[in-house]
Amino acid sequence: MKKIMILPWILILLASCIVIEEAPTEEETAQDKTKEEAVEKAKEETAEKEPVKEVKHVVKIEKNLPLKNPIPKFLSQLPEGYWYYTVNNKIEAKVFNDWRSSSWDEVTRKWDLAKWNPSTKEVYVLFGQISDYGLSKVRGNGTGKIDEMHMAYIKIPMEAYPYSPVDWMEMFKNEVPLKKDTAEQVLHVEDRYYSSNLSLIFEKENKEGAILRFDNKYRVPVVVERTLNGAPIERIQYKFDTVVYDDLNRRTKQITPEMVEMPEEYVVLSEDEARAYVKGEYFRDPLHVNPIIVLEQVKEVFEHREGMPEATY
Repeated sequence: MKKIMILPWILILLASCIVIEEAPTEEETAQDKTKEEAVEKAKEETAEKEPVKEVKHVVKIEKNLPLKNPIPKFLSQLPEGYWYYTVNNKIEAKVFNDWRSSSWDEVTRKWDLAKWNPSTKEVYVLFGQISDYGLSKVRGNGTGKIDEMHMAYIKIPMEAYPYSPVDWMEMFKNEVPLKKDTAEQVLHVEDRYYSSNLSLIFEKENKEGAILRFDNKYRVPVVVERTLNGAPIERIQYKFDTVVYDDLNRRTKQITPEMVEMPEEYVVLSEDEARAYVKGEYFRDPLHVNPIIVLEQVKEVFEHREGMPEATY
């Protein structure tokens, strides 16, 4: 009987220890959401008051690094054929690979006056058309035919030659530029204007140097300033293009090998033979140009100039 009476009391005590969690009401859920939003807003306001510290990347700058020479790249991108006009020497030259031909403004000719090759250092000056009879007379046999004609050249040694923009590049392609100027400028060469944003300054151990001012289109120097101890001593200006112009300044055609190559058949005269031919009564030149005078002009151009390197390439 006593055991039966105790059991209900035990059940009552166990029930009092069990906590039943009721689901939150809608009002309690809204209050909790409001509290969370308030906490988030407080965090944002705190972040605004305390700026985030930037992580600084330290860049190490190497000083006194040698400048990179872009000339080898420019040389690899040159057009196959081009012409240049040396304002200082009044020489216009057409170039295709190594062969070059040139004409002088001072002499009126319908063909190029000289052809030369920097590799062989040979210069062929056009003497003109001569008869086979006249050639045989100056060579001592006198058996030639008057009506048979030859294209004749006089061969002279080349001490130097009128440098082209490309020759200046060849001269400094293995050098390290002392300075580089990338300022935009316009180079005025006679009646033409070239845009330029690159000038390279070179100086050799003997204090001789040059400033090469490059045209933006072909990447060749159209203005070259020779320097001594950093001071300019000579300014050389060039016109440069790949298309030949006629007398009316109209574009005509691209430079081709035929413009600069020697003719298929020609004879080579010595200077003595050329002078003897001019003195003889068999000399006739329809253009009335004395080839000996032309020869002397050409020789002056190809003589070594003081301060200029001799032809080496």
